Amino acid sequence: VKGALDDPRRVRRILLEENPDATVYIHLDAALHGGFYEICVREYGAPNYQLGVDFDSISISMHKWFGGAIASAYIRKEAPACMCNEGGKYVSYLGFVDKSISCSRDGFNAPLWLARIRQFDWDREYADARASVAYLVEQLAALGVPAWCHDHSIIVVLPAPGKETCIRYQLATHDGLAHIVLVPSATRELIDDFLQHIQASRRP
Repeated sequence: VKGALDDPRRVRRILLEENPDATVYIHLDAALHGGFYEICVREYGAPNYQLGVDFDSISISMHKWFGGAIASAYIRKEAPACMCNEGGKYVSYLGFVDKSISCSRDGFNAPLWLARIRQFDWDREYADARASVAYLVEQLAALGVPAWCHDHSIIVVLPAPGKETCIRYQLATHDGLAHIVLVPSATRELIDDFLQHIQASRRP
């Protein structure tokens, strides 16, 4: 719910300090932020973590930022040792033991995603999303609602409003907090509607 952003370099360093002989494999669950991470590095000074150096694999829920039909992507530098030595199934028409992820040989996904990525100016989409973040945080503060967002994120965290509000706007909640993900489809009109609802619910 808090939209956590972790430092994989620090994680690896701590693990190796605890056990210098450990084999450390770091996977990044970049479900949302992975979609615009490259923009954050290139334009906004975010740390430039490298596949195969700072982390070993990454997964991105492609529908969350890009809004496409194919749900996810998984990228890794190489198979972990545990995957190299066991598992898999011999496929006769391939002539070898297949250890690939299900459907990873579907060549149709690549042109679908190429078309989707070229459909919009994603730098502009991200800039607009961050502007919406700043607007929402500022307007919530004016209503006396403390809200925050991590650097480069588009997730606004706030105290969980009432149950009716959470149901109406499908807010994820946990331990007294809620978050709002300001993807490109979150228009200013929708944000203002939410703010008006929050204001009305806080009236005595």
